[in-house]
Amino acid sequence: MFGALTEKSFTEHLGWPDLNVTRYVSNLLVDFTHTDQLYKIRNQQDQPVDTVVDLLFESEVLLQAQSMDRERDVHQHIGDFTLFMAGLFPEYLRRLKTAGLIYHKDFLVDYMKTGKRSYGIVARMADGPSKEEPPLFRKTLRQLRALRHRAGVRAVRSRSHERSDVPAGSESSLSN
Repeated sequence: MFGALTEKSFTEHLGWPDLNVTRYVSNLLVDFTHTDQLYKIRNQQDQPVDTVVDLLFESEVLLQAQSMDRERDVHQHIGDFTLFMAGLFPEYLRRLKTAGLIYHKDFLVDYMKTGKRSYGIVARMADGPSKEEPPLFRKTLRQLRALRHRAGVRAVRSRSHERSDVPAGSESSLSN
């Protein structure tokens, strides 16, 4: 379902019919409906890392990342996490900024800038585990610079709520 919605949204609303990117975003949307994937990065105490600030700490080789592979994986997750949250839950991010939630670690984090920076790092790390991934992230980064990607994820969100043939329970896992 997300594959067709993502492809249609990116093609019709953005004029960006890149199958590799839409497949990546579709898989991301499905994966992140499971909180164990949304918070899959764990710290040295084996606790899930649930804020972008802590993810940034975990991504730095000079601080917590044990290797360049770990740095790359965490930066990819930061890009994915910020894209997911900004695209599907922009109201949550607005509430972080406006509701006086200054105790939240991400209060001062610009999710879009941080996500673009992290995808840029992943794109430059061409010697990562997969030789195919960096071009995907370079293309995604180019589109993120135009802020078109976030609108595409929002369009997928809107379309998923519009569809009358969405299986019961599918919407609630996205809106919680």
